[in-house]
Amino acid sequence: MDLRTLILLLFLSPSITYALDNVTLKLDSIEQQGWSLEGVTLSLSDFSEAAQQLRAAIQYLRLPEPFDHIKLFDLQCSDFSWGNDEIHCRKGQLSIQSALWPLNAVAVSFHIGQHSSQIALNDMPVAGGRLSFFAEIKQDNWSLEAEGTGLDIKTLAKLQPDVGSTIQSGTLSFDLTSSGQSAEVKTLSLNTALERLSAQSQDGRFALENLSLNMSLKAEPGDDAWRWLNQLNLTGGALYSDPLYLDLTEKPATVAAAGFWEQAKQQILLDYLLIQQPGVAELRADARISYRNAWSIEHALLFLSTQHLDSLSAIYLSPYFAGTALEGLSMRGHLDADVVLKDQSIESVRVKSDSLGLDDTKQRLSIKKGQGTFHWTTREEAHLPSWFSWEQLTIYRLPMGPAKLIFEARTNAIELLTKTRFPLLDGYLRVDKFKWLTKENDEPDFYFEGAVRNVSLAQLSEALDWAPLSGTVSGNIPGVDYKNGKLTVNGELLIRVFDGEVRLKDLAASGFLTDFPQVYAQLEFDQLDLGQLTQTFKTGMIEGRLSGFVRDLYLENWKPVSFYAWLGTPENDDSRHRISQKAVENLTSFGGGATDIVSKTFLQLFETFSYEKLGIGCYLSDGVCQVMAMEATEQGYYIVKGGGLPRIDVMGYNPRIDWNVLLERLQRISATDDVVIE
Repeated sequence: MDLRTLILLLFLSPSITYALDNVTLKLDSIEQQGWSLEGVTLSLSDFSEAAQQLRAAIQYLRLPEPFDHIKLFDLQCSDFSWGNDEIHCRKGQLSIQSALWPLNAVAVSFHIGQHSSQIALNDMPVAGGRLSFFAEIKQDNWSLEAEGTGLDIKTLAKLQPDVGSTIQSGTLSFDLTSSGQSAEVKTLSLNTALERLSAQSQDGRFALENLSLNMSLKAEPGDDAWRWLNQLNLTGGALYSDPLYLDLTEKPATVAAAGFWEQAKQQILLDYLLIQQPGVAELRADARISYRNAWSIEHALLFLSTQHLDSLSAIYLSPYFAGTALEGLSMRGHLDADVVLKDQSIESVRVKSDSLGLDDTKQRLSIKKGQGTFHWTTREEAHLPSWFSWEQLTIYRLPMGPAKLIFEARTNAIELLTKTRFPLLDGYLRVDKFKWLTKENDEPDFYFEGAVRNVSLAQLSEALDWAPLSGTVSGNIPGVDYKNGKLTVNGELLIRVFDGEVRLKDLAASGFLTDFPQVYAQLEFDQLDLGQLTQTFKTGMIEGRLSGFVRDLYLENWKPVSFYAWLGTPENDDSRHRISQKAVENLTSFGGGATDIVSKTFLQLFETFSYEKLGIGCYLSDGVCQVMAMEATEQGYYIVKGGGLPRIDVMGYNPRIDWNVLLERLQRISATDDVVIE
């Protein structure tokens, strides 16, 4: 018996009151093929017409597995039929009362049949956009199609309160198709587009600004695992993840990935990952990722290649260098790198470059036309030598010529394998031993042995923007240690300059790789030619020899803070002792005396004067130089003690001189033109 026959019998029964135009029947539920219609009210109308209309009002509509979690409310079907084991709702409307997404008058249609059933929700107004849904079930098999356009992401994110508070704006469009059997998914295809997505984490360490992307995902199960394929295009906007900032409008990126998802083993096999950012770099990878207890990379191979190391350095490295000893460094050229990870740790690294350049805004280090292959590994049995060469290396403005290093890099150490010479200012620096030891959360330690031979002081002074010097630097360096941030030089460095010698001893430095280095040293001067020295520094000509010392020298940021120094005529000096008018005036100024001592006396008749000896000392502390001299007088002290004819004495009167004032005097002395005596 079909529904119309049932209603006709009810109409003809004398115990029922009826109207000729309308009959209503209420049913608790109708169930068929796993579908459930609850609270059904059927109305048959228009009996006087040739064609009658059967309408249905359905309180709840429940779908079969795997859509059994979906429950639709308040369906009104204006074109409804039920018979021959089939139910049709061709013209329906759906209303859902919801504080989040209230829906009214949504077009719905469904067909429940013996062999197949379908349901369609068309053009639903959801989250400021439109959403359509179609599902079909044939026995145990099912398929699903869904399409959304212009959905407001901020509204969608309210489903997850902890996420929704971070979303500021953006729209989502997508196209989804899927199929399966019972509760098992067999195929999945998803295309998604995000437009102008802006979001910021509560701590401000992560943010998106007007991000635009599109993504496609395809997946299907195999015998033991799901096979998936993904493509992601980042086409515009910006991404910030402290401290990294990516402008994807200027440098768009694409990501392609494929692999297997093994549910039984709780792991993901990444067959390949390809990240391309034109004009920056390309990264390829494969990996095995486990999520049994926590997410971890059990094994991975990464391959990085770039022809634009300058862009890669500026975008991805410089932000991490900020605030460290590497701040200001930038690289350029071509580079290939392979990295092996095992159990969340790096096992080995290989880096190859044939056109490496390095620059430093703080002028600490630069490399031109560097090339080489670098190997690093944690495997004790592996012995892979590395090498690196350059056309020019500059350290603190000191240029070094072409050289090649051969070394071995292991877990936390780098060790030189062969002796190496570095051409340096017409001489060379020889490195006999070198070992570098890294320490977690601290500056590295290193050890060095070598020698310096015949390095030109003229070129050194020019490179460091000093007053012009002449002579050479030579010396053995028995050992240089850098530990706990402190540099210590064992042995003595001999500098041959001004026809004499300067010995540098007990050299030490801390904060050497920072912007505030501290330096300690002892200096000894032996038999320097004052003629060459005074000619170099333009202080006026003085003939003779000079010896002395600087003890307990301490510098901060290369500026003297304290020392004890003495410079004077050595004992038994039999060289000629002459001093010019300009030198007399300058030394008088240094000691605080009258600067016109020569020009206002008969001494102006002489160009040079004879002297017995000279000497001056300084104890610097708290910015004040406590002056020491050869011999005191009633009113002051001798700086130059005269002897012979014509004789002149140069006196000093200020026992304490402000260090900065003294430096200004010395700068004026070295910059002043020759004195003209009228």
